[in-house]
Order: sequence, then C-alpha cells, then structure tokens
Amino acid sequence: MKNQTDKGVLLQLGDERLNKRYKTIILKNTKQPSQSIPSTFKNYHQTKAVYRFFDNPKITAEKLLGYQNQVTLERIKEGEDEKDILVLQDTTHLNYHRHDSKKRTTCLSYHSSYPK
Repeated sequence: MKNQTDKGVLLQLGDERLNKRYKTIILKNTKQPSQSIPSTFKNYHQTKAVYRFFDNPKITAEKLLGYQNQVTLERIKEGEDEKDILVLQDTTHLNYHRHDSKKRTTCLSYHSSYPK
C-alpha cells in the first residue's frame, strides 16, 4: 500500500508554509515513527519549527486526526483484497493523583469522537 505522500494527498491547511511544514513532518516521522521530535529532527531549528507548527492555532488535533482517519479508511479500501486488517489502538490515560510530587496536577487524557 502507498502512503499518503506517494499519491500527493496531503492535508490542506490554507497556508502553503503550513502545508510544506506538515509534509516535512510526515515524511521524516514515517522514517522514524518511534522517535521523539528532537531525535527525528536533528537540530534545534528544525525541532523548534515542528513545535511551532503544532502550537499554531490553525493546527488542531481534531483536524489532524480527522484527516489521518480519512486517509487510513482510503488505504483500507484500496486493500480490500487483503484477507486481514490489523487495527491497533492506544488508550493512554495518565493519572498522577497518587504520586506525591504531582499532587497539584490533573488527570491527562485525550477523548475524541471519530467519524464513523
């Protein structure tokens, strides 16, 4: 299966600079998906640019995840001849209430409803 950049399909963010940065982030991240941002983007300026990208008010988790869901569904449809499809899910939920040094923190989690 091809990935979204093979077909030139990319999220359109309404700003060419953001589109270009998004493409750079996706291409580098797909080469090292388990690495942190500083490990993937080797120098300070590249790392700072990635953090600025995600800090931009035009970039939302809902927009990025919604787009990734759409692309994933398209890829699944392309592979309809495949016998099995493996679906992985991460239900990360961080709770620091019992950790003495973190008494003043709150529960961290991300809840979203995905389109069906």
